[in-house]
Amino acid sequence: MLQKIKQHLKENNGDMYIQMLICTTIMLLISVIIISCASAINTKLWLDEQLGDIVKIVENTGCVKSPEIENISKAITDKLGGDVYFVGDFLDVGDGTVQLNDKVELHYHCDNYEVISLLAFPISTEINLVKTATSNVYFKVDNPQID
Repeated sequence: MLQKIKQHLKENNGDMYIQMLICTTIMLLISVIIISCASAINTKLWLDEQLGDIVKIVENTGCVKSPEIENISKAITDKLGGDVYFVGDFLDVGDGTVQLNDKVELHYHCDNYEVISLLAFPISTEINLVKTATSNVYFKVDNPQID
């Protein structure tokens, strides 16, 4: 085996150089794919952390409209695009409050997130995430008395 390698190196026909070029190109493409996948995983973990922070804020304040939530939502949409919105049966849309023990769902949707871009061939995917929050805050409801 070692003698074959020495014999190839002694020959001047350039076959070994072409094989090394092909192997180097393939290794480079594999490393680009691995780095892109690692970046996509990092983005997914970041997105989970940000949405988890929003859920904690909603659970502790009972409100889906606050400056903290708006700032986190803006950071998500600036980085990834897409929409962050709330859905709930007992959600008061006017002031954004959720009554004690009522559930509200936090949805994130992005149609076209580019995972990998190899030369002129971008590979993109759709992202849909749903997290559920349960309010820990009771809001006193003023009921007018009917006489």
